[in-house]
Amino acid sequence: MPVLYKGTALSVYISRDLIDDIDRTNYRPADWLAAVQKHFPIFLRATEKAILKGKMSGDAKLVLSHDDFPDGTF
Repeated sequence: MPVLYKGTALSVYISRDLIDDIDRTNYRPADWLAAVQKHFPIFLRATEKAILKGKMSGDAKLVLSHDDFPDGTF
């Protein structure tokens, strides 16, 4: 997912596990995009939290993990 944060372009990676776990299901690949769009504000908040925690790599890549989401999300 491309994101612009304070003028810096980032590539945010969301694993299939996160996408499946957020709805407690196993999505087919064709449904991943719709699932991310459905929960976009949650993924965006998790991205901001991860950036503020300093998880962004030097090459402007960020891989989200379960720890980046509030308790009770999954």
